[in-house]
Amino acid sequence: MAAPVVSGISALILEKWKTEVVPGANLHTQGPWNSTVKAILVHTATDLIKDQPDEPELREGVTGANPDLCSPHNWSCTRESVSNSIVKYFKGPDYATGYGLVNAGKALDYTDSNRVIQDSIVDAASREFTMEVPGRLNRLRFTLAWDDLPGSLSSAINTSKLVNDLNIRVVDPNGDSHFPWILDPLPQVIDSNQPPANGIDPIYAEDVKPARKSINFADNLEVVDVDPAGGGYLPSGQWRIIVSAYRVASGHKQDFSVVADYKIIPIP
Repeated sequence: MAAPVVSGISALILEKWKTEVVPGANLHTQGPWNSTVKAILVHTATDLIKDQPDEPELREGVTGANPDLCSPHNWSCTRESVSNSIVKYFKGPDYATGYGLVNAGKALDYTDSNRVIQDSIVDAASREFTMEVPGRLNRLRFTLAWDDLPGSLSSAINTSKLVNDLNIRVVDPNGDSHFPWILDPLPQVIDSNQPPANGIDPIYAEDVKPARKSINFADNLEVVDVDPAGGGYLPSGQWRIIVSAYRVASGHKQDFSVVADYKIIPIP
């Protein structure tokens, strides 16, 4: 049921855009870009975290476990292995829940010309924006998305398919840089650049790792989550959002969307 729910929320975003963001807009020519709708949905999603099995799953034993995640490497599960074979999802993006649960109300709140930027960039260029952040905040999120060109079908199946690669970096008032999440790929069984002939490419419990933060060269969606180290509050004042073009196809201009928690101001 995820697709109809997300489609319905996307329709509400388009409706608000037409009635409030750009009143009377022709959505075919003045509507939000695909990347903007995607960025809003991801930016406002509720992260889902579960790194330990629930008691009912422990009681259920075999039926409570995912046989693809059993340890040791076999196709059977016992009660002792259930705690290692439950599908886990961690802080940030993961292969079980993506960026979390869509939040319709929050998505509509962020469908706002102050919190959304649609811009373009060429190869080796950068675009910079600022955002004034009030005091006593313990979390900020910044989201970058773009619609990439079609990737190559002939390149190795375990390599990035990005054609145009953009990066986002956020600099706080203290001068510290913050980078997006990156989710390392799961191991793959590859035979002559093809999936295994028998169709079996299992995932083991030890293969499922939490996302980490670094420069992201793999995805056309990047999310920077900033939490104060050791608790407390984030620094108030002017934060800088820097979008850079690591690689954009020659002669091409790449459109991109940025969503943030407060008013985004472009730097000329």
